[in-house]
Amino acid sequence: MDVLIDIASSVRSYFSSFPEIKDCIIYGSVANGGFDEYSDVDVEIDVSGCDNSLYALKIPGLLDRLYPVVFFDYAPSLK
Repeated sequence: MDVLIDIASSVRSYFSSFPEIKDCIIYGSVANGGFDEYSDVDVEIDVSGCDNSLYALKIPGLLDRLYPVVFFDYAPSLK
């Protein structure tokens, strides 16, 4: 189960290297310790200060360099 914590940590470190990304937050069951073998890693990325909707479309491709992206969504208000 430590593998999910390792994945979350590597995702957070990876996104911290991009200057456009203000913050990368891990939330959900991995963050609160209630995860199990069926859990995913929930990630919130703050790109305020740049073109949010354009950058949001880049995120799955960036993340796919580390891990396969199964589901991707962002708030429609960012358009």
